Amino acid sequence: MLRVAVHGDDCDGICSAALILLKFPNAKIRFLNPRSIFTVNEEFDLVVDLPKPKKCKVNIDHHKSNLERLKAEGLLSPQDVVDPNAPAAALLLMKYLNLENDKKARELVEIAVAADTARHTEETLILDKIIKASLNNEEDLLRIAKILAKKGKDFLSDEWLKKKQKEIETELSKIKIFLKTFVDSLGVNSGFVIVDEIDAISYHSAKDIAHMLLDRGCDAVAVLYRDASEPSKIRISIRVRRDSDAIDAEEITRKLGGGGHKKAAGAITTDVKEAIFMLLNEFTKRSPTKSVIFVKLPKVT
Repeated sequence: MLRVAVHGDDCDGICSAALILLKFPNAKIRFLNPRSIFTVNEEFDLVVDLPKPKKCKVNIDHHKSNLERLKAEGLLSPQDVVDPNAPAAALLLMKYLNLENDKKARELVEIAVAADTARHTEETLILDKIIKASLNNEEDLLRIAKILAKKGKDFLSDEWLKKKQKEIETELSKIKIFLKTFVDSLGVNSGFVIVDEIDAISYHSAKDIAHMLLDRGCDAVAVLYRDASEPSKIRISIRVRRDSDAIDAEEITRKLGGGGHKKAAGAITTDVKEAIFMLLNEFTKRSPTKSVIFVKLPKVT
């Protein structure tokens, strides 16, 4: 039986799990995160969209920070497929599994790429929120992956997913109206913005304000919000507008011990003040006007 670990917190990881199920329906899949992968004492044949642990035969990933760590620690093997230029780990996995000619496989990769390159469609955004609402529930995450493997891009036709969507629909509608009103009140359509969302909004909607501000013309947005897996820690997410080269998100988050990609990257901290100070400093250095907007999001009511 194939033993696999995938990133259980985003579309790329869950789509990767679905690809594996297309090829190996009986695979044993764990849904982990970049921290828990190092605390699980298991051997894996494949680890996808996650850093490579020591007990791993093949690592398939697209994070620059992981590739550099593997090289520095001498853990990169000829079997590993780690390419920071790939838009999603699912694309590398599809090729590794020789599924390029499979229609559902290509659809799954399209979903993963849309999510990982900040090009969410309405459907993939719903999927992302359902995944985040299922965080730490490996049984539900496996069920989502199985639905994706069966339905491909028509995943929302599944009755169980429809039910999950309805469960969060009322809250999502309220959050969307709240955020739109808040963003309208800022009157921001350019530049760099830092948003403190700690304890103000649901985990699955934490990055929504970043996409709203980017759509309005902002170059880069950083948001801070509480980690659903470890409530004592704070997540930092930086998103950069697709057509802007004003900032490298991965370069900044690496200074906080994180990583990611040029347009989308993240880190985790326990020192909020230090993180905000660093973000203000890094954003200011790159801002043409040498100014940055910092806002505290009020609690969604």
